[in-house]
Amino acid sequence: FAFGLAGDTRQETIALEADASSTIRKARNGKRASEPPQETIRLVSISDFMREHGIGRVDLMKINIEGGEYELLEHLAAEGLLERFGSLQIQFHDFVPGAAERRAAIQEALRKTHRQTWCYDFIWVNWERL
Repeated sequence: FAFGLAGDTRQETIALEADASSTIRKARNGKRASEPPQETIRLVSISDFMREHGIGRVDLMKINIEGGEYELLEHLAAEGLLERFGSLQIQFHDFVPGAAERRAAIQEALRKTHRQTWCYDFIWVNWERL
């Protein structure tokens, strides 16, 4: 599929920075020497995608989307879809405004259906379905 998954369906601009490409502008060391090249991409609502493709369960989802993880997981929690995922491996990024608070709220939602099996703060974390 030639799109990414998100909380809603839309077009978005992504800054192209190799393995740090992101739709959320991230300054390195507080400023940029120059702006990275950009591209327009398509994002699709994960709940719409799952419904349209009849996806009732996902055994493993690895999420490393350079700040987009908050929107994606907040949407899954709001839609009551977290329980459909067996294991979630998530890289939370700390450059997102309100990152610590948003991560804490996502963790609280995950505790209802999952247990955390390991965690390296703002590096990688794993949650498994209860």
